[in-house]
Amino acid sequence: MNYWIIVNNAELGPYTVEQLVEMDIDPLTPVWHEGLSDWLPAREVAAIEMARQAAHSVNVVVEPEAVKACEVTACGEAPAALLAPACDIPQGYVVVARDTTKCPPDYMVAAVITALVCFLPSGILSVIFANKVKKAFKAGDVEKAHRLSERTALFVCLTVTLGLIWWPFSMVLAMF
Repeated sequence: MNYWIIVNNAELGPYTVEQLVEMDIDPLTPVWHEGLSDWLPAREVAAIEMARQAAHSVNVVVEPEAVKACEVTACGEAPAALLAPACDIPQGYVVVARDTTKCPPDYMVAAVITALVCFLPSGILSVIFANKVKKAFKAGDVEKAHRLSERTALFVCLTVTLGLIWWPFSMVLAMF
């Protein structure tokens, strides 16, 4: 598939996906290809974003609902190993790039501190989730490790918030 871009108010093209990746275009560069009704930022064109992320050795994860109706094929002249949806990702979905070489943060210290200081069930849950992050990563389930890391951060924040709300009430109740 051929792509056209706008740089310095000038339409340039046609280019292949590989050429655009080699040019290292900005993710906000307007891109158009046959079948698009309007110009889109490069980061919203699935084939370009996936090729760009693959070139930077980052695993690309696409929300499953976004490609449910799409046929998966080799995209244009892209390398055969790079598979991309044959249609663009619908509005409202994003391409999430994750580095698969590093373990996501487990937030264990924050989880333990909030569990001890706030002593709420959500603090205990944050410690449980934090404990599972590295285990999932070592088992090779990078996506699960990222989800657990995000869940740990959420429960740490929730525990702190609930602790700040509960603390004044407990002080008042202790007076009586």
